[in-house]
Amino acid sequence: MVLEGLTDRAIAKRVGVDHSNVTRWRARHAAELHSLTAKIERKIEGAAISKVVSRVWDAQGDYDRLGGVIDARSKDDRYDEPGYATGVMVHQVKSVAAGDNAQLVDEYKVDTALVAERRMLRRAVAEELDQLPRAGVVINDNRIQLVQVRYVIGGEQE
Repeated sequence: MVLEGLTDRAIAKRVGVDHSNVTRWRARHAAELHSLTAKIERKIEGAAISKVVSRVWDAQGDYDRLGGVIDARSKDDRYDEPGYATGVMVHQVKSVAAGDNAQLVDEYKVDTALVAERRMLRRAVAEELDQLPRAGVVINDNRIQLVQVRYVIGGEQE
């Protein structure tokens, strides 16, 4: 019940003793309780980190595969359209007009869906790792003012 976070009064009521008995018991076993609580916290933290790592790893794989598409396009030397070598442009052939007047026309344009997906993956990972600016953080004119800084030492946030 202590590890569940119940107060001394709530525990006392549940087991039918005076709350002072629970307070004394908690004091006698404080070191043992601290050890158990720390062990549980490490297991929870380990599971949470594992899930975060898996999500970030999956996002990285998707990001890399999209990067592979960009790399393959940038090596395609069939087209000399300005900007095509960046790999973010796509070549399409469109039919213009109809019937005997129909003509096939090359069209080159930025693959906005690919660019947006890569941007979304970067943002999702930054959110997962808590790397996006938070309220109270001002970024402008190459000056950064930090209002809140968090860091972790030995598994405990300070």
